[in-house]
Amino acid sequence: MKKLLSVAAALAGIALSATEVNVFGSFAQIQKNGMPRGWYANAWKGYQPAPKFEIVTENGKKVLHFSEIKGTSGFGWASSLRFPAKAGDVVTVTAKVKGSGTAWFGLQTFQADTKWTGVLPARKFPLTSQWTEFKAELPVTDVKDRKTGKVMVTFGAEQNADFSISDLKVDCSAK
Repeated sequence: MKKLLSVAAALAGIALSATEVNVFGSFAQIQKNGMPRGWYANAWKGYQPAPKFEIVTENGKKVLHFSEIKGTSGFGWASSLRFPAKAGDVVTVTAKVKGSGTAWFGLQTFQADTKWTGVLPARKFPLTSQWTEFKAELPVTDVKDRKTGKVMVTFGAEQNADFSISDLKVDCSAK
């Protein structure tokens, strides 16, 4: 019984260490350039040409819909928010998704002074025609000998996918 209480206390401590990060994942605020506040399209050549995207309302919520995904590596979007995280932390991304093909969530890493250090492996998942809540736990690591001090959430889909996303939320749990 004592061991069970110790495990429960440890799990409660882990749950308390999670911090919600506001990445504007409701996609409700649209900038003058037509992009949702806090997000931008990654212009890397593997993501060119950029897909078509539209912001629609379904059941009272804003939804980002991406189509005509023709880049050799599909497409990627990134949050403009770089938030504190270090090796050993876990970033949890949850969102409602649907479509066809394969989508992904990922992280880019930065040193504490915001110097870019690299891209961590993305978590890929298949899309279905029905709305599904998907949860990805993304471990934070250092890239080579460069210590991670901040991260940025990214998402995208592979070539020829059709991808809709809404209600994106991010938590960061310290080790």
